Amino acid sequence: MRIAIVGSGISGLVCAYLLGKNHEITLFEAGSKAGGHVNTVTAKGDSGSFQVDTGFIVFNRENYPNFLTLLDQLGVDSQPTRMGFSVRSERLGLEYNGENLVGLFGHLKNLVDFKHWGMVRDILRFHEAADQASRSTETVGQFVERMKFGSRFQENFLLPLGSALWSCSTSRFQSFPMEFVTDFLSNHQMLQANNRPVWRVVKGGSKTYVEKILPILGNRLCLNTPVKKVERIEQGVELTLPDGTKPVFDEVILACHADQSLQLLHSPSAEEVALLEAFPYEKNMVSLHRDDSHLPRRRSARASWNAYLPREESAQALVTYDMNILQSLPTSEPFCVSLNQKERIDPKLHHADYHFSHPTYHLGRRKAQEGHRRFIRNQGISFCGAYWGYGFHEDGLTSGLRVCDAFGAKLG
Repeated sequence: MRIAIVGSGISGLVCAYLLGKNHEITLFEAGSKAGGHVNTVTAKGDSGSFQVDTGFIVFNRENYPNFLTLLDQLGVDSQPTRMGFSVRSERLGLEYNGENLVGLFGHLKNLVDFKHWGMVRDILRFHEAADQASRSTETVGQFVERMKFGSRFQENFLLPLGSALWSCSTSRFQSFPMEFVTDFLSNHQMLQANNRPVWRVVKGGSKTYVEKILPILGNRLCLNTPVKKVERIEQGVELTLPDGTKPVFDEVILACHADQSLQLLHSPSAEEVALLEAFPYEKNMVSLHRDDSHLPRRRSARASWNAYLPREESAQALVTYDMNILQSLPTSEPFCVSLNQKERIDPKLHHADYHFSHPTYHLGRRKAQEGHRRFIRNQGISFCGAYWGYGFHEDGLTSGLRVCDAFGAKLG
């Protein structure tokens, strides 16, 4: 069978990897490299060069079983990392590291700050309310208002945490479905103080696993080839390519973002339009740099994920990842990845910028996601991508495996 795959992120790569064993596949990628949100960069500093991830970074054994299976098949190693979360608030003169109860207080003055005690109490109350929240039909904003959580908890814990997890603005996060958020936090054991999963990173950077797949694909990968149109015709499914050629395939797999898939489809059905419009995206600029002024001032308060709250009340939480912690970089020189903060970075310490779009979610997402199998091999077209789950790497992989299963191909 002749199968075209559009998009070379984790979803498209696993489809090409598995279906290429028994079918004639062609993988089309609009950009100059394969891998989607996998973006490992050689960062040069005063102490040498290091492989730094700026897109997909972390996973764990409990919640990424398919990704672990893929790494095992490819012979790719991983290593443990730490997954703490910190907040630095210029508004309150506050710094804390939420990795444990001791870190939550961060500084001696917080021990005698009744408002800080109130925030800690609300954090514990939020953890206890997870079961109720998992059945909620409310948004995050509606839920915290009904439960009367304090403003310090909202502004200095929950909203920055959501912004860091889903790479979105705090205002956008407030419209996320509460059950979606608590289901994710619960499944990842993030609502408990003990027995949390050990998070891991790919040794040598995430690109290592992509580099294992690419030789298998050979010349079946077409880079710098943005598909212009996908149309169902009598003979199969026709693609329109940049040079004007129109190859026809038996099946086409759209392994790109939901909004991109909708733009490509010629005469989509009403059901396809409703489905793909259910997953909006938010654009982010990711900056790699060595300016550690974006991290908490005290090193003991620094964590893998760090939220900075500017003095202005209306300002959004600004997220920076400490890559030295996440990837155990063998240097004391700071390497950071920040979202949407290019103008705040010291130009002398700035390395490069990258652009990504991340799915955001609203109250109708569960109904849309439950119907995924109806959109696999539907009149010759299948859809896959991380938007079918929580928006993370395992979700993209799992959705791709669901498509492969419809063709009789499995990972394990």
